[in-house]
Amino acid sequence: MKFFRNSIISIICFLLLTSVSNAADLSIASFAQSEVDSFGEQIGFLTARRQYRGANPLGVIGFDLGIEMTAVKLDDKSLWNKLDNTWSAPSYLMLPLVHVKKGLPFSIDVGVRGGIVPKTGLSLMGGEVSYSPLAGSIATPAVNVFLAYSVLNGGNNFDMNATSVGASISKGLGIITPYAGISSDKSNLSVKNISSLQDVAKSGLRQFAGLRLNLLVLSLCAEANFGEMQSYGLSLDIGI
Repeated sequence: MKFFRNSIISIICFLLLTSVSNAADLSIASFAQSEVDSFGEQIGFLTARRQYRGANPLGVIGFDLGIEMTAVKLDDKSLWNKLDNTWSAPSYLMLPLVHVKKGLPFSIDVGVRGGIVPKTGLSLMGGEVSYSPLAGSIATPAVNVFLAYSVLNGGNNFDMNATSVGASISKGLGIITPYAGISSDKSNLSVKNISSLQDVAKSGLRQFAGLRLNLLVLSLCAEANFGEMQSYGLSLDIGI
């Protein structure tokens, strides 16, 4: 566990150094309002919560400590290229994060996550709480409901926050746990110091599905999200 913890710290330090040294200066100053609307929708999808586990509660002594890498497909690269003429937007924007989740009494879990978007100067922090009315058993699935809030900072003249409310279902099948869910996401893009542009508020539904492989205290999870955009990701966790 000490090795895993030290590895996560090393990854965070490397990502932070990479972000600072190669960060683009992302600005929406040259955008028209319609472009701000589209950008707000896309970056809201980027900021929203990802699950990376089944719907079963962790339990009072349970916890998850892990790293996740989410790749968000950019359908309109020209819009992202316009943020900084020295930056070439990739086909997939990578979002590496570290997350910690802890089980509490009464089938409640809480969690936090944080990280940076490499080469953009953007940083993300978020928290969540979930409740599992059905904990799951050999014969029945687990069901949870969740509420999450995330903040994205680092843009030259914009900030973003997103709220996610949803539910998921999962069923343990030996060492494999498939899961699926739906989330209602609301995002707010705040424009700073540009009087000609207005803030953007967006909302939409996002579906997600994943598969978690549990190997003693280690687990590997793959997840896909579909809504206004698409994302695919992996997470590696240690926990009980």
